[in-house]
Amino acid sequence: MVSANLLLIASVLGGLFYLLAPSWWDTPPAGAQDMGALLLRNVKLEHLTGTPYLGITYQELNGQAGEYPPVPGVAGALITSLAPGGPAAMAGLTTGDVILAIDAQTLSRETPLVKVLLDRRAGDRVRLLVQRSQDQVTIEVVLGKR
Repeated sequence: MVSANLLLIASVLGGLFYLLAPSWWDTPPAGAQDMGALLLRNVKLEHLTGTPYLGITYQELNGQAGEYPPVPGVAGALITSLAPGGPAAMAGLTTGDVILAIDAQTLSRETPLVKVLLDRRAGDRVRLLVQRSQDQVTIEVVLGKR
């Protein structure tokens, strides 16, 4: 469904560009062909592999004092709920766990959980460093397909 929406948007935008600047079709701006190829590759890749799915809802923690819930000094993703039967639940993650890193890539304001997950594919096995109470544990999860 996402692929169809992207193609529809690309078609509409292409029509607008043709109406507004028909001379572009004779000599497209530098990089336009590369962007089109990249968009097409990503649409095909998403269709084949699916969006990676962890099966959680979470709140970003930035390690700042005064944020709610109060976890000063800890940056990561606080798990607020789990999808029943989802990849995270099947791997043993629980509500209240804080994901600190994925495959040794530390989560931060600049590298939030969603950004790190979008670099992965459905079916990838990832190692999560998780803060659980006072302990840090490593949990392997196979990402699902959404």
